[in-house]
Amino acid sequence: MTPTDPNKMATDYNMNNGGGGLGIQGFGNALALGLDFYQNSGDPAAGPFGALRTTSSTGALNTVPDALYTKGLNLTNWSTTIKYQLTYWPTGGPGGGPYITASFTDNANANNKWTVNTNQAGVTINPPKAFSVGVNAANGQKAQDNFASIDNLSGTFATGTTTVKYVDANGNAIKNPTTFVAGVGDVIGITNLSTQAKAGTADYAYAAPTIRGYKVSSANDVTVSQTAANNTITIKYTALPYQESIIQTDTPALWSNNSVITSYWSVDQDNPLGSGTSVANSIMDTSLVRSGYSYYVTDQKGSSYATMSSAAAAASVNAWDSTSNSAGVQSDAAPQSWTVKYVPDYQGAYLYTRDYSYVNGSYSATTSSGTYKDAVGGKTGGAINFGTTDSNLPKSGYTYTVTGPDNITYSNLSSAVAANSFDNTDNKVAGVQASSDTSYQYFTVNYTPATQTTSLVVDSNSPVKAGSVLASSLGLQARRFHCHIRMLHCRRLVIHTW
Repeated sequence: MTPTDPNKMATDYNMNNGGGGLGIQGFGNALALGLDFYQNSGDPAAGPFGALRTTSSTGALNTVPDALYTKGLNLTNWSTTIKYQLTYWPTGGPGGGPYITASFTDNANANNKWTVNTNQAGVTINPPKAFSVGVNAANGQKAQDNFASIDNLSGTFATGTTTVKYVDANGNAIKNPTTFVAGVGDVIGITNLSTQAKAGTADYAYAAPTIRGYKVSSANDVTVSQTAANNTITIKYTALPYQESIIQTDTPALWSNNSVITSYWSVDQDNPLGSGTSVANSIMDTSLVRSGYSYYVTDQKGSSYATMSSAAAAASVNAWDSTSNSAGVQSDAAPQSWTVKYVPDYQGAYLYTRDYSYVNGSYSATTSSGTYKDAVGGKTGGAINFGTTDSNLPKSGYTYTVTGPDNITYSNLSSAVAANSFDNTDNKVAGVQASSDTSYQYFTVNYTPATQTTSLVVDSNSPVKAGSVLASSLGLQARRFHCHIRMLHCRRLVIHTW
């Protein structure tokens, strides 16, 4: 395992190191689990012996601690088929860093086994972000043929960040660079432009973005590596004379307060909603739909069309014009335009009243659904104006509030209707506006009993101090009142109520 790009594992190895380099000498922070049949300088024992070998950050072979090789084992007694197994743990080792568990097992005799755990051995492993994995052999003059293969491999694939640059013919940036993350070794190209993307051999191919006033001309592939500096795709564009076409609307409020829905430049510019000879030929009518509205389209000559697709079919007015514009200058003195005009649907609103009474310490509605009071119709987004006004609503002995379709309770009807407008319910049948509303908005006038007061007083003829209040009771409209007083010796008693 080596933190080297996989396409460089073989080519970057210095063969001058021979068998003594074990196939990893020269690779920084590399690891190798294997067998060695010859004792070179720095080897811990005569072969054959097994070991977990490592290199330093400079690629030099590290000295082998006793715990990392088969010290004391006689491998000549083992069969010729040996299973290797290695697990790289990214955390949990010395100082919280990585560690490795590995083993050799005799395929013919499971009792012949050697294991190693760098964490238990206290061996520190360098922490590369990713490894390339492969089967490696390095033979010297005393070599015999050996064979090895990878039985299975699992783990998380390494990734690399690729930068995409957008430049003109002179290499000047015409759009801010973008980046993406992909697997190391993936070949990525630009559709119909880069060599491997055109040949169909790229792993992934992406379309070049449209940049107004330019036509894409070339691009390169990239094979993703761990080195971000090597991962660059450059897409080149050439400037074109500008011709502009605008699709606009007469109702900007439905398009985030923008009067222009979209704008296109250049007869040769590829774009998702128009191409070379026909500006609007791929406009999707579904993208223009707004709930609660119907629409139609007018062209630059004032003709009307029921849909954008029918407007696009009018080739005589739907082709790019030939206004004399300067190449590379985003300016068109006479852009072509289509206008999407919206017609609001019919909407309705109801006004209901509902009485409340005071029962067992709380208010409750006397009717579940309320009583019809008034209705009014209008258009999507329009103001709601009932024939009934606040002057028609007071009822003796009661106060009222108004609950709007927004579920907010207002102190009066005028503030409730001012805060609400006709909604945008889609009230069309087979695409034709209907004269009814499938979801009316409801306003409810809630009447609650007003507070009443009753007092017991005496007049000027009473021996009790004139005008004294003997007792009082606070209650609600239409409720009985009760006063409790002591027996008084008086000639005359008068009760007043308010």
